[in-house]
Amino acid sequence: MSSKVSKTSSRRQHVEKVLDIGKPTQFEHGIHVEYNKYNGKYMGLPDVWQSNLPSDDVLNTNYINPNLVPSPASTRSKSVRRLLSSSKVVMSSQEEKTQTLRKSPSVIGKPYNVQHNVHVQVDKYGFRGLPPEWQRILQVSGVPEEVVKANPKTVERLMHLRMPDSLQQDVTNKTRPLKSPHSASLIPNGPDTTQHPTNELPIGFAPPSRARNSKLTHLSTIKTNEPPPRIDSNVSEEQENEILAEANSENTHLALDSGFIDDLVDTADPNTLYTDFVLIAEGESGPMYSAKHITTSRVVAIKKIPRTAVEKLSKIRNELTTMKMSRHPNVVEYITSYMTEEEIWVVMECMDVSLADILSVHIEEGPHMKEDQIGRVARDILRALSRIHRLQRIHRDIRSDNVLLNMRGEVKLADFSHCAQLTKKHPKRNSVVGTPYWMAPEVIKGVEYDSKADIWSLGVLLLEMAQGDPPYVEYPPLRALFLIASNGLPPLREPDLWSDSFKDFLSKCTTDDPAVRPDAATLLKHPFLHSVGITHRMVELIEETRRFEILQQEDAETVTEELAIGSP
Repeated sequence: MSSKVSKTSSRRQHVEKVLDIGKPTQFEHGIHVEYNKYNGKYMGLPDVWQSNLPSDDVLNTNYINPNLVPSPASTRSKSVRRLLSSSKVVMSSQEEKTQTLRKSPSVIGKPYNVQHNVHVQVDKYGFRGLPPEWQRILQVSGVPEEVVKANPKTVERLMHLRMPDSLQQDVTNKTRPLKSPHSASLIPNGPDTTQHPTNELPIGFAPPSRARNSKLTHLSTIKTNEPPPRIDSNVSEEQENEILAEANSENTHLALDSGFIDDLVDTADPNTLYTDFVLIAEGESGPMYSAKHITTSRVVAIKKIPRTAVEKLSKIRNELTTMKMSRHPNVVEYITSYMTEEEIWVVMECMDVSLADILSVHIEEGPHMKEDQIGRVARDILRALSRIHRLQRIHRDIRSDNVLLNMRGEVKLADFSHCAQLTKKHPKRNSVVGTPYWMAPEVIKGVEYDSKADIWSLGVLLLEMAQGDPPYVEYPPLRALFLIASNGLPPLREPDLWSDSFKDFLSKCTTDDPAVRPDAATLLKHPFLHSVGITHRMVELIEETRRFEILQQEDAETVTEELAIGSP
C-alpha cells in the first residue's frame, strides 16, 4: 500500500513540475490607433481610454506610433500621461520608461521611419508638386517640361540618383559647354532646350569632374617584390550550387542586404598588424590606404569606412560577401576585414592604378589606349562578369573607376557595393541603381532587368576607352540619362580609326533590346577578343601614364614657382 501511495505522490509531483509555467516576461501589447478628425475620436483605443481621452490631446508616443498622433495640446498633456502610464498594457519592462516620462516635460518623440512621397504633375502652367530645388535642377540640367510631363514616375526615381563624390571633385568651378557633336534633343525632331551654366547645379547633379588620385607617382615608395597571390578560380559545380542555394534561401540576418557583419570581420586589432600607411584615394565611403602587413610584408589596400556612415554600412555585408564568394583572377581579391570602435577596415589586394586615372591623364589631347589594350580590358572584365553572372549576381556599376590595373599587367574588377543577387523568386530587378552615363536604358526606365545591364555598361566603357569620356558627358547627368533612354548612344566620333571587329563588338554590347543583347559568355567568343594586348602592353600603358603624370606635376610646379616669383 505504501508503495502505491509513494508512486501516486511521485506522479503528482511530476505533473506539478510539468504544469509549473512561469509568467511571461518582456511582454508588450501593441495597439494600433488612428485619429478620426471628423468625430474627434481615436479609433482602436481601449474603451477605458477612449472615454477619458480628449480629442485634441496627445498620445504617449512610447506606446503609439507618432505618425498617428495629431497636434499637441499642452494644457491637457499631463492628464494623458498619467492615464497612459497607469495602464497595465505595457508590463514591468516598461516601468522605468514610464517613470521617466512622468518627469519629462515633453511627451512627443521625434518621428521615425518617415518617408516623404513627392507626387509630381505638369500642366500648362508648369510643374505642380515638384519641390522647388528639384524644379531648378531639372531646368538647369536642360530637361524640358514636355519630357517631365511624359515621364513623371521616371523623373521621381531619377531625382534620387546621385553622381558619386569621386566624380564631383570640382563642380563649383567647372562649367562644361552644353554642346554635343551629335543630335541630343530630348524631344523627337525638336530643338535643343534652353541651356544654363552647369556650375549652378549642386554636388550630385553636376557633370563629372575627376581629381587625379592615383598613386603612380609614388609607386617606388610602396611597391614590393612579393610574388603575385594565387587565386583559384576553379570553383566546383557543387560550390556554385551551395552559393546559389544560399542566395535563394529565405531572408535572415545573414542576407546580403543585412547590416550584420559580425561573422565576417576579424576580431584582432588591425592597428597592430599593419604599418606604413599611405593615403592613395578618397573613396565613396571613406579613405583608401596602402599599407604593409607586418608579418608577411605584403602590401595591401585598406578601405576605412566610418561606422557613422549608416547608408554605407547597410550595404557592407553585400559588398564583403560578394567579394568573398566571387574569387577570380579578374576580381580584386578580398583578404579580410576588421571592426574597430570607430571604423570598419576592408583589406583587399593592392592594385596600382584605375582605368579612370589612365584615361584622365591625357583627356585634353585624347586617350592613348590602343585597340589591343582596349580588347585586353574588355576580355578580362568579361571573364569577371561571366563568373559573377553565373552566380546570378549583377554588378550594376561597371565604369572606368572600378577597373583596376597593376604592374603585373593584370586587369581586375572592383567595388561591389551596388551588386544585386538574383534568385528564383526574384530573377530580375527594377531598382534604379548605378552611375549616370554608364547605366543601361532599361535600368534608367525602371523596368525589370537582369545581368544584361552590365553588358551595356561595358559597351559604354568601350566608348570611354576609345574617346576618353562616356557619351553625353558634356551634359548634366539628369539630361544624359534621358538622352540614353530616348536616343540610345551616339556613334563613334571617328569610326574610320577603328576596326570592323571592334565596331561590331561595340554594337552588340550596346544593343537597345536586352533580350537581343548577348551575354558575357557569348561575347567572350567574339573575334575582337581573339587577339588582345599581352602583359607587357598593359605594363607599358601604366608606365606611359606614370611618365605623363610626373611631367604634368612638374609643369604645374614650374607655373606655381613662376607666379610666386612674379608676385610683388
